[in-house]
Formats: sequence, C-alpha cells, structure tokens
Amino acid sequence: MIPEGVSRFCVGVASVVRWCKEPDPKLNLNKPGARIDTEASARDDLDAYQLV
Repeated sequence: MIPEGVSRFCVGVASVVRWCKEPDPKLNLNKPGARIDTEASARDDLDAYQLV
C-alpha cells in the first residue's frame, strides 16, 4: 500500500505513513501567523523582479 501511494501522489514515504496513521487533516496549527511588513513590501521595486 505504501509504495503505491508514494508513486501515485508523488510524496515521500513518511507522508504516506503519516496519512495511514491519521487520515483526517489537522484543523489547527500550533504556530504563530506570518507577519508581513506592508511598508517594506510597498517600497519594493517590482521591476527588479523578473516574472517568468
């Protein structure tokens, strides 16, 4: 079952084993939210980034 899941979903063996142990996704994460500095992002020069 594990090798088929690894090849089917293109994930690692540890992920498939974790899914087998607890198939329901976790609704809460025990980590703080990401802080985004809006002033710094507004000052960024968007022409400096090449979007492909």
